[in-house]
Amino acid sequence: MSRYPFRECVNEVMSKYRGNRAKSTLEIMERRYNRMEKDLNLLRSEGRISTTSPKYLTVDDIAAYHEFLRDRLVNGGHVCNDSIKKDFIDLNKLCTYYGNRCIEDYKARCPALSSRKSCARLPVLQTSEIDHILSLAAKVPDSDLSGLRAYGMFALCTGAGLRTVEAVNAKVSNIDLDGPCATIFLDVVKGIDTYGEPRTVFIIPRFVPAIRRYLIAR
Repeated sequence: MSRYPFRECVNEVMSKYRGNRAKSTLEIMERRYNRMEKDLNLLRSEGRISTTSPKYLTVDDIAAYHEFLRDRLVNGGHVCNDSIKKDFIDLNKLCTYYGNRCIEDYKARCPALSSRKSCARLPVLQTSEIDHILSLAAKVPDSDLSGLRAYGMFALCTGAGLRTVEAVNAKVSNIDLDGPCATIFLDVVKGIDTYGEPRTVFIIPRFVPAIRRYLIAR
């Protein structure tokens, strides 16, 4: 066995994905595998798992890794189950490539990793509906801070495509409305505990006036 068995397996499997997966997907997988490698090496050094090689991981090894992930604290809170599921999906890709069914066998023991939430999507806002909302925003008096804030937040979330966690943690100091293109830098992003990375997002120009009016009033 090589000195770095997990990395050896990752390199082999990722070479099969290159050319038939989007670059962004591969980057997310690489970041996830890099973190997994550190975690598994730590667990191995502590004697909590028998190996770090996806070829030979056992159900008991996976149980120990799952316990480690559930106990981990990120940004003051525990890693959510959905994030852990994504880790296990990518780890399963490595294990099954070598005919190791440890993840599937562990899922039979832990149904929470296999459960799926069914959630119907809300209908997409039509252009006419967005036009109507922005026209109402333009009519809000400068003295109505609450109204300006409501429409400003709508404009920011919709115009920049922010997720809930990103909107909640967005900082006024990270908004730039005076550059060649309006932007906001997100230092707290969806998936920050797994695949997400801080990034700069462009704001669609038609939404900028509502955001600007709120920031001036604020």
